[in-house]
Amino acid sequence: MENYLEIYNWLHDIVSLGESKIDGTLLILSSHNNTTKEILFRDLFPTTLSALEFSTQQTEIEYLQATASFKYTYFEFK
Repeated sequence: MENYLEIYNWLHDIVSLGESKIDGTLLILSSHNNTTKEILFRDLFPTTLSALEFSTQQTEIEYLQATASFKYTYFEFK
């Protein structure tokens, strides 16, 4: 939920305050959770964030999932 709120607030700030671009890094992990590659995205900002679907019918723990889309100027492998 913390990650969702971070992107939600970022989108809200873009609408309220204007463009808000940052640099972001995507870490590619091995099956042992070790970083194998890093991709640096320049001037990154979110464009869409899907809704969260809540259910009162679930009897087991179900983790919420969401999809976010981003735009960026360019990327580079580190």
